[in-house]
Amino acid sequence: MFPGKSNSDQLVRIFRLLGTPNEQTWPHVSEYPEWNKAFPTYPPQVLASAYPMMEAQAVDLLSKLLVYQPGLRLSANEALSHTFFEGLPSPAV
Repeated sequence: MFPGKSNSDQLVRIFRLLGTPNEQTWPHVSEYPEWNKAFPTYPPQVLASAYPMMEAQAVDLLSKLLVYQPGLRLSANEALSHTFFEGLPSPAV
C-alpha cells in the first residue's frame, strides 16, 4: 500500500495519505527518538477519494486500521468483526 524505497520515502508516502502526525493527532509523537522536525507537513486525504474503487465498508475498515495512535487502532479481532466481513465464513483459529 505504501511501497517506499527507503524508511523516509515510506514515511512520506504514509504522511501524504494520512497527514503528517502532530501533537493533536498523536500526543507526544515529537518525543519519539526517530521523530524528525523536518518531516514534510501534509494534510490528511479522504480515503474514499484516494481509493475510489473500494466500497464504503472497505474504506471504513481501512480508516479504522490506518490510525497512528496504537491504542485507537482496531485490533485484529475487532477488524474481523467489522461489517466488511459480514456474510463470510469465520476464520479458522
